Amino acid sequence: YEAVVSGDCDVCVLPFEKSRSGKVNRVMDLFYEGPLRIIKVFKWDTGSEIVRYAVLSRDANESATEAGSRFMMIFTVKNVQGSLVKAINAISSNGFNIRFLHTRPLNYEEWGYYFYTECDGDDQSAEGQKMLSDLNAVCETLKFVGRYPSK
Repeated sequence: YEAVVSGDCDVCVLPFEKSRSGKVNRVMDLFYEGPLRIIKVFKWDTGSEIVRYAVLSRDANESATEAGSRFMMIFTVKNVQGSLVKAINAISSNGFNIRFLHTRPLNYEEWGYYFYTECDGDDQSAEGQKMLSDLNAVCETLKFVGRYPSK
């Protein structure tokens, strides 16, 4: 990971989800804290569980916009009534399916959390740009983590 951040390598591969134990929290925190983008996701069957891996790069994947693409975002909302619902509505009302929505604690704010979501669709489409605009209006922070083919 650090070799890609520093420019010594072009990509790295990290496990971020396991079928038996769920999200790999440290990797999800790296998605939140770091500058790298997901450019591809693949699954590996170890025989005892299936692990999803992310291929990370300094550069975004601009080519994964065809039908069947996915994208991941991380956002924070104010700790007030309805703020998370508004963020979810900004995604769904623009026609995007949320494949997962998870939360992690913020390390700098007591009882603060960030949310990460994986969605189906093209974030670069007109609907995607409207969704991002709508999210920016209701979120405290919004970070685009990457786009990648769904297969």
